[in-house]
Amino acid sequence: FLEDQDFWRLSGIYRDVILYAQPKLAIRDFFAVPRLDKAYTSGWLDLAVSVNNSTENNKEVNIKADLYDADNKLVKAVDGSSLVRRYSVSKLNLVLDAGKVNTWSAETPYLYTLVLASSEGESTSCKIGFRTVEVSGLEVLVNGRPVEFLGANRHETDPDRGRVMTEEMMVKDIKIMKQNNFNIVRTAHYPDTPRWYELCDEYGIYVMDEANLESHGMGLEDGSLSRLPQWRNAQIDRGVRMVQRDKNHPSIIFWSMGNEAGDGENFRYQREAMLAIDSSRIIHYQGNSQWADVNSGMYWDLNGLRGYPTWNPTKPFFLCEFSHSMGNALGNLKEYVELFRKEKALIGGFIWDFVDQGIRARYG
Repeated sequence: FLEDQDFWRLSGIYRDVILYAQPKLAIRDFFAVPRLDKAYTSGWLDLAVSVNNSTENNKEVNIKADLYDADNKLVKAVDGSSLVRRYSVSKLNLVLDAGKVNTWSAETPYLYTLVLASSEGESTSCKIGFRTVEVSGLEVLVNGRPVEFLGANRHETDPDRGRVMTEEMMVKDIKIMKQNNFNIVRTAHYPDTPRWYELCDEYGIYVMDEANLESHGMGLEDGSLSRLPQWRNAQIDRGVRMVQRDKNHPSIIFWSMGNEAGDGENFRYQREAMLAIDSSRIIHYQGNSQWADVNSGMYWDLNGLRGYPTWNPTKPFFLCEFSHSMGNALGNLKEYVELFRKEKALIGGFIWDFVDQGIRARYG
């Protein structure tokens, strides 16, 4: 009921399934929030490391954090200790001051490597980008500079493998985007396979990461599941799982709470739960923008868009879908882009959609 997206419904397992083992006293989770000073030249990481200590109460574990630049040279190291007494999970907060840094953006996707190691012999790592994102007046700023977002909605689809994505196909998609001056992608309408975000980090594509929530088949008004308290926890869960899984990727600058799922108050609770994990990014939802940091719409014509700045808006406006291009469409694209660039309150849009979802026919 909550996953009624418009796409081919194909059975089977189409994501990796992984089994791995950890020590009894293990690094359960971590979140590295990049920060920049007012000049956007010096950076630091606010690190929160969760240690699973369910069978080793009262034992002290030391966590070491090392930051390496793109040439694998050590930039900074920091140590911290966590003493767990009565709790199965303990969170250790550290600050890693990196000094002068290379910032990450779609134009300059500079990545550092963060390595976390525990005194129990366990280590883990991820790529880190120093960048900030914020709403300032009627603009969205990345590293203090306004950005016009020109992108596409993208389903995970392959003409031969259905919804199973290969790295070759994902890289092909990104290269086509970069060659045609796309700077953002919306994961319509669910979180994508994890490798996709790593590639967007590497190549430089902004991401609107969207929760696996679309219930338009149940109605968008009085019948909307987003208005029913009994569906609240299931809706919140979809937003929380997305943020928890993807929170360390610098390419993600928008969290989207879902698509075409009504306008109910469940979105307020979903927003609060997502912000409780990560307040460093911008929240989007098209169905009822009162719960979002930006206003959003679908398929507005040029006259409607020209009128938006005259309404004394308090938020920037995003076309989360426009210029439907599945077939003979995509008219006025030049005029749309010119209008985005003229009016600062119009921060861009996503074409629907990136590639036809056709499945290659085989005969004989």
